[in-house]
Formats: sequence, C-alpha cells, structure tokens
Amino acid sequence: MNDYQTKEVLLGQLSSWWTQNGWRLETLKAKSVPELLGIRNRANAQRYNVSSHRRRA
Repeated sequence: MNDYQTKEVLLGQLSSWWTQNGWRLETLKAKSVPELLGIRNRANAQRYNVSSHRRRA
C-alpha cells in the first residue's frame, strides 16, 4: 500500500472515534500518516482504558 491508501484506511478507522470526541474531520484529514498511526494507537489505548478521563487534543 502506498501512503495515500494507508491514509485512507486510517481515516476510515479513525473518523467515527474522532468525531465522537467532538473534533473536526478536516483536522484529521490534514494529518500525516505517522501522526495518524500515533492517533490510532492512542484511540486503541483509550478503548481499552475506558476509565481514563477524556483528554482534548
């Protein structure tokens, strides 16, 4: 997969979580692939640790 495809997949995985947190999709789409990977790691960690308070980006 090239970067564009990777980014599309990541956006697909993250968009619902991102908007649930009240953030704008344009912000997510503007991020680079490494940033998106980091966000995905944080999203996964947050899913497993529900008791943690929600942090603003």
